[in-house]
Amino acid sequence: MLNTRAATAALGRHQRGMTLVELMVGLTVGMIVVAGAVLLTTSQIGEHKRLILETQVQQDLRAAADLMLRELRQAGAWGQARNTVWTPSNAASSVNPYQDLEVKGGGTEVNYSYTKDSKDTPEDNRLTQDETYGFRLRASRLEYLIGGSYQPLTDPNTLKMTGFLVNVNSQGLALPDLCNGPCPPDQTPCMRVRDVTIRLEGEAAHDKDVVRTLTVRARVRNDQVVKTAPAAC
Repeated sequence: MLNTRAATAALGRHQRGMTLVELMVGLTVGMIVVAGAVLLTTSQIGEHKRLILETQVQQDLRAAADLMLRELRQAGAWGQARNTVWTPSNAASSVNPYQDLEVKGGGTEVNYSYTKDSKDTPEDNRLTQDETYGFRLRASRLEYLIGGSYQPLTDPNTLKMTGFLVNVNSQGLALPDLCNGPCPPDQTPCMRVRDVTIRLEGEAAHDKDVVRTLTVRARVRNDQVVKTAPAAC
């Protein structure tokens, strides 16, 4: 009987449980593990959000650039372009009314035009308001000139445009071979080959640290033909 009691007392002393120090250490370790998990989850959520914003900004810039390039490639389109070249049968050669491609505001605005010649609207060889187009940067957004007024091309609630720069490069080529016989001195054709470079920069409306820049370039399909002396080409 005495041995049984002694064994029970000894067992009780070994089963007293954790001390206060052990409990505090355990809680501290547990909190560190939980804090690490929360920090990792928060970081992953933040990176995922940032990746989504970067993708959205890049896609918006690309969509705007593609539209502008598609439009600017058409600059100078004219149904009577053959009439710009002097020939004996076309001594009174014409000037393309849509050939101007004008950059203003230090490259922050561009205006151009092209014909709306079609079966329903035959070519009248006159530049009208609805044949004039353009792009510009205003109030953190790109605007598109169509029908005589500017319309928003980008939404500042999702994308704030911080930069828009247009540069037109022109290379002159003398083309005396286009004349059927010797050209008059003031009628030697000169063709100007043009290409456009567009630089766009924008930031996410909800995170100013998400900034993307896009530069695109394309040749204008309709070359500019002018009557000038070969030296001026």
